[in-house]
Amino acid sequence: MLVRRLTRPVRRRTSWLPRLKNKHSVPVKKAEEEAARVRAQAQSDAENTLADANAQAERLISGENIKQMAEERAREIVSQARAQEKQMRTGADDYASASLSELSSLLQELQRRTDAGRRAIAERNGRDLTNVTLEHE
Repeated sequence: MLVRRLTRPVRRRTSWLPRLKNKHSVPVKKAEEEAARVRAQAQSDAENTLADANAQAERLISGENIKQMAEERAREIVSQARAQEKQMRTGADDYASASLSELSSLLQELQRRTDAGRRAIAERNGRDLTNVTLEHE
């Protein structure tokens, strides 16, 4: 019986809740709608903020990738330039060596002809050929 007395007033005390809910259902619905709208707006703002952060991160990563790609391309260009320089230097050295060798041959031939001409002059003038110096024979 004591249990019944305690439970009856509780039931009576909560009996006003449905009436209150019905009486104030329009403002409650408006409040619930406003709360849902605020939640949706907050969710949308959060998604936009997250999208902006992701886009900014992509730009930064992309910028870093561009920098790395540019540095790698610069290294390739320098490497190619050094290889070309080495090839050109080798070609220039080979050309200079061949040109000097040809010049040396021409000078030897010129010296031989010069010495032959000097001998011919000495013989024509009746000079002793032993006195004519022929250094490059």
